Amino acid sequence: MSPTLNFRPRRIRPLVRRFSQLALLPSGLLLALAAGGCHTTPPKTEPGNSAARTELLRQEAVKAEAQRIERLKLAEAANGSAGQAKTDQTQLAGTQNAKIQNNKSAGDGEKGKTKLERAKELSTKMEKATRDLYLAELEHALAKEQAQHEELKAQDGLTKAKFELEHAQQELVTYQRVDAPALLGKQKLSIDKKSFRHEEARQNLEQMREEYSKFETDSVAKRTGEIVIWRSETELDFAQRELGLERLEEKTLTRNTIPHKTAALEAAVAQKKSALRQAQEALARLDFENKLSLSKAGNSVVYKQLELDELREEQAKL
Repeated sequence: MSPTLNFRPRRIRPLVRRFSQLALLPSGLLLALAAGGCHTTPPKTEPGNSAARTELLRQEAVKAEAQRIERLKLAEAANGSAGQAKTDQTQLAGTQNAKIQNNKSAGDGEKGKTKLERAKELSTKMEKATRDLYLAELEHALAKEQAQHEELKAQDGLTKAKFELEHAQQELVTYQRVDAPALLGKQKLSIDKKSFRHEEARQNLEQMREEYSKFETDSVAKRTGEIVIWRSETELDFAQRELGLERLEEKTLTRNTIPHKTAALEAAVAQKKSALRQAQEALARLDFENKLSLSKAGNSVVYKQLELDELREEQAKL
């Protein structure tokens, strides 16, 4: 009859107490092993079979010893893992403590500066702030001078543009009211002169023909009359041609020269008006730019002065 295994805690508890005292097992695992201990219950035998019962007891003892050894190995493995985790936690805690100590040491070192060192540091900063303030004031003065120079230059440009516009307008008015009428008047006078000369030459030719027609029988007088009449005809031809040229010149003046000159003067006036408008816009834009640059330079001076005042107050507190 095979033996029956019954798990009971009474045989394993002495072993648990022993190894718990030696700190080989965690307390939780020890309690679990104590609760899960086992022992073998010997089979029921007949009263006379003592040898068989002895053999069964021996086998039971061997199995119990093997189970005990196995449990000890498992307990040692678990205890080793727990110890490694505890070691890692200890190292992490040590690293954090070291960082805290370093930060504390740095803070203590900063606080531990002497008044002399702090005074030297403030003196250096004040010297730098003083130089920066001086440079900022120079830049502000330079910006002011440049603004005044640019404004005067723009004002000169505006004055020049106004003068050129007035001059162009005056030229246009003068040409329309004086020059063009004068040209037309001169041309009309020249035409009248050429017309008079043409009429004079024509009358002179008629007179010569009438006078020398009486001397047809006299050969000398006839020859003289032919010469005089030829001269009169030539002068009439010249006068007629000159009169045609003067009339053509009059058409050129009225249809080409005067309109083109007037258009050119009007274009010059329009150009001068555009130049004047650009000069006014440039002056207005320059005014805004100067205000912006002066404001920036002034703000820089104010900020540098405030920084220097703060350093002086901090130095006074030492």
